[in-house]
Amino acid sequence: MTNNAAARQPQTRPDEAIFQLGLLLRAGLPMPEAMRNLATSSSEKKIKVAAARSAELLAMGNEHAEVFADPQMTVFSGRVRYILAAPVSDKLKGALLCDWHITMNRWAETMKAMIYPLQSMAIGFFSCLSLFVFVLPQFREICSGLRIELPPFSAWLLGLTVGTEGSLILVLSAAAILSAGLLLGIYLIRVFYGASAIRDELNFLRMLAAVPANERIRVAVIMSVPLHFPTMHHRFSKFANDFAGGSDINSAATNAGLDLFICWFLNLGLSENADPETLSQGASLLEAWFDGSCARAISIIEVCSVLLQGLVFGGVAYAVFQLMSVIMLGSIT
Repeated sequence: MTNNAAARQPQTRPDEAIFQLGLLLRAGLPMPEAMRNLATSSSEKKIKVAAARSAELLAMGNEHAEVFADPQMTVFSGRVRYILAAPVSDKLKGALLCDWHITMNRWAETMKAMIYPLQSMAIGFFSCLSLFVFVLPQFREICSGLRIELPPFSAWLLGLTVGTEGSLILVLSAAAILSAGLLLGIYLIRVFYGASAIRDELNFLRMLAAVPANERIRVAVIMSVPLHFPTMHHRFSKFANDFAGGSDINSAATNAGLDLFICWFLNLGLSENADPETLSQGASLLEAWFDGSCARAISIIEVCSVLLQGLVFGGVAYAVFQLMSVIMLGSIT
């Protein structure tokens, strides 16, 4: 009875546990006490063990960076461990953990955008393959039995059907085309339309919005690493260091290679009395740009897929028409 009740007890997922930890730290609890609280409240064994162990090590006077580099802490993501080990106050760590929401995973969002075009391409290609597996082999057998001389194009197409030497070429070509479509989509989304850079820019603005105005540049210097900003970390780091070194925002942003859109929001968001909503609004605009980049890439992939499928179906229809004509003429003569 007790075991069944425990099994039905809701489990604390790592993201929920991190949000709880962030709230505790942001409320002013020291890290050891917050970790002990997390170890008590969490129902997931790995989180309880890691939180209790970190609280014990921190209470003994160990450095945060040393504690959260321990292999036992891998229950927390790399991003979370980096924040917990960062040389900033516990309260600021709490703000980053519970207020800085990186909602767009680098690969997950790209692959999510590719689901529909990949489904469309897969259905189209399997439809084309079914013609080469079930339809054209029947015509090949008929023509072989009648010993009819085939037109060159029809003979080549029938040579690609299942049961011939060219069938391996057909399968490999279909796999290559599907792979090329996937790579094309990833390239268009992440590189050609700049979705990876846009994602980093919007997460940078969200990070700045999550912390007090007087801490934003310091946080930007510490957090501008590939773990948080895979594409733009060099530019963000240069901008933050130049600005912290005395350069004005425009000069620092220009030297770092940031565009005018980001520069404009940084001008509004890095002043002493800046409204955090300004940075959040900039991030929302960039998120809309990201969605637009995905939509444009998907449109191109769909057009390419339709053209390719039309070419295949048209070629098969032409070959079948030739075959029917040859069979009819052969039967007449």
